[in-house]
Amino acid sequence: MSRFLLVGLWGCSMRYKVRTQLTDVYGEFEEISGWVEADSLLDAAAVFMLDRPTDEIAGAEYLNPVLVVSEDYVLGNYSHECVRVGMDYAVGLRQ
Repeated sequence: MSRFLLVGLWGCSMRYKVRTQLTDVYGEFEEISGWVEADSLLDAAAVFMLDRPTDEIAGAEYLNPVLVVSEDYVLGNYSHECVRVGMDYAVGLRQ
C-alpha cells in the first residue's frame, strides 16, 4: 500500500498499474512497475513516483513515458514533467 493517497472530491479510489523505465550512469535500463490506489490516472502516476525517488539509485534518471492503466483498462500516458506537477500538488507545493 502506498504511503501517499490523493483524495479527490468524490473520495472513490481505484487500483491502477503504473509502469515506467529508468536508466543508470552506465546506460542500463530498468523497467519499474506496481499497483497503487488513487482517484485518477494522473494521481496514480504521482503516487507511484512519490514512492520511488531517484535518490535511491545514484545517477538514475526516469525516462518518458509513465504508462498507467486502471482495472477497467482505461489508459493514461504521461511525461515525467507532467507527473512532477501532479506530485507538487499532492505534497502541497502548488495550489
